[in-house]
Parts: sequence; C-alpha cells; structure tokens
Amino acid sequence: MTINWKPKGYRVVIKPKDVEEVDEKSGIILKTRVDNLDKAKEIVGVVLAVSDMAWQWTDSKEPWAKVGDTVAFVQYSGKVLEDPKTGETYTIINDENIVAVLDDE
Repeated sequence: MTINWKPKGYRVVIKPKDVEEVDEKSGIILKTRVDNLDKAKEIVGVVLAVSDMAWQWTDSKEPWAKVGDTVAFVQYSGKVLEDPKTGETYTIINDENIVAVLDDE
C-alpha cells in the first residue's frame, strides 16, 4: 500500500492494523479496529511514510522504523486523518511515539 502523503517535521504516517478477539463464551472471532480498543496502551500499524527529519534529533545512525515496518505506537498519540479519496484512515504521529518494531510472522 502506498500513499502520496509527505509528513513534515518529525512525523510518521501509519496505517493501523485490525486485530481479532475471540469471545470467550461463544468462540466467535470479533474483528476490531485496533485504534478503537479502549484497553490498549499501544496500537499496531504499518509505516507508510516517514519525514526526512524523523529521528534526526537522536544519536541513532539509522531510523528506528522504515516504510513497510509493522510497529507498536502509543495510543492517542498523533492525529487520525481520513483520505477523502479512499475513505481509509491513517494516523500521523511523532517519531518518538513508536515504541517497538514488530516481526510480521
């Protein structure tokens, strides 16, 4: 998935992933948007765009995350925006709000 958005400053564009929850009583699998889970401290998504300035404020030689990485990031950080052409929602966060890069396996 690609987008034509170019984040500015220290920002990263993320597409939140869906997760599945199993209802303990019925065994039914409930698919839920990660950004709607009240209990979650972090949410998970795929990095779609990274600004040129991201992670330049750190001593790190390389960025913490790159386009295509699945990351966990702090819930309620950044701004949720909807693409008017596709109706898809994206989250734009500051680079410091990424807490982990996850394996897709």
